[in-house]
Amino acid sequence: KRSVDDRSDMGDRSTLPRSTRLGGFDAVSRVFRSGDGLRRGDVVARYFLGEPRPRAPVRVAFAVRRGKWSKPRRNRLKRLLREAYRHCRQSFERDVLPLDVTIDLVLLWSGSDEDARMASFPRTLSCVEAALSAVVRRLRTRPNDTEQSR
Repeated sequence: KRSVDDRSDMGDRSTLPRSTRLGGFDAVSRVFRSGDGLRRGDVVARYFLGEPRPRAPVRVAFAVRRGKWSKPRRNRLKRLLREAYRHCRQSFERDVLPLDVTIDLVLLWSGSDEDARMASFPRTLSCVEAALSAVVRRLRTRPNDTEQSR
């Protein structure tokens, strides 16, 4: 068994480090209120370009709307999103790092009732990969701050 001390911020690849988790009502609300978003398959990626942070260029949260599904199904969908992001995280952060931005990201499950019942890891992984790639493409093509001020 692992002890609590073994679960450091940098070590275990099976968990997301605490510094990469987006938490708190205000932070998540800001992403939904002021951020941009896009949909790829069953996943909506909402993101907000935040203040520079030395520790983690990307902070992420996972969400499933309450109205449609039971708590166990919502938990399963969030686990699928979290696991898919964990698989894509290193390449996504590697792509974001040269862009010199920090991102608060919320991955939101938005599939239909049938999609939620049939949700599988490979399908969720492909949706998350597509959404993260689209975010990176959009960030690469965004106008520079100097061009916006003209």
